[in-house]
Parts: sequence; C-alpha cells; structure tokens
Amino acid sequence: MDYNDFQNIISEWGWWITAAVLILFEILAPGVFFLFFAFAAFIVASIGWAFDIDWQYELLIFAAIGFGSMFAGRRYFKNERLSFEEHPINDPMAEYIGRVVELHGAVKNGAGEIKLGDSIWVVTGDDAEIGRSVKIIGKNDQKFIVEAVG
Repeated sequence: MDYNDFQNIISEWGWWITAAVLILFEILAPGVFFLFFAFAAFIVASIGWAFDIDWQYELLIFAAIGFGSMFAGRRYFKNERLSFEEHPINDPMAEYIGRVVELHGAVKNGAGEIKLGDSIWVVTGDDAEIGRSVKIIGKNDQKFIVEAVG
C-alpha cells in the first residue's frame, strides 16, 4: 500500500464510514465503549470537511477526542449509577421504615419478631412483650430496628 493510498482511505468519507461501523458495533455489543469513538470519528469527519489537514493529525484528534470523551463519559455515568443505587426502589425494606406494627414475638435480649404481610421479620431493639406496638426506625442488614411506641 502506497503512502498516498492510505491518505485517501483516511479521508472524510473514511471517518464517516468508521463512525457508522462503530455505531453498528455499539448496537451489537453491550455497554457504551464504541459510542465515544464513534463520536470522535464524527468530529474528525466534520473537521476534515472544514479544514484540509494531514491524516496524522486526524488520527491524533481522533485519539484525543475518543479517549477524552470516554473518560468524561465514564465519570458522568459513574456518578449517575451511584444516584440510582441510593434510590429506595432498590431497597425493598426501606418502604417499611416509619411504619407502626405489633410484635409477633417478644423482643428478648435485643431480638424479636414482627409480621409484615405474610412474612416474619427479625427485629432488634429494647426488650418488649408480644403484641406491643413498635415503630420501625431503621434497618441493619436483613433486620429492622424498632422502638416502642407510647
């Protein structure tokens, strides 16, 4: 392959085709890795149409924009993922916090039971007898933390 042939392949159309192929890879592969480089290829194709620059500079611009957008996107998506993990829909026990229920089993030595729906849950809190009303104030692993109500 001649040096000039390579420069003709890496033209504006070459970058458009590269971007389209990367979008196709993105559709076929899970994740968003190829999307960042497709974005970079679109930018380089646009720059190539506006300015006449050598293919070496186009490759450098492609690499810089591709990796830069990848790191920026990773930071953005990482922050978004953290906010979803803290959402109460991902913690089914959180919906019961604040509810007042009766003890199903006495709290002795800091451990007892409550019945929520058709399930028996272990609770921790101050000692109390069966039938006493308690308020769920928190959770620890798979146990509710309760306190006696008036």
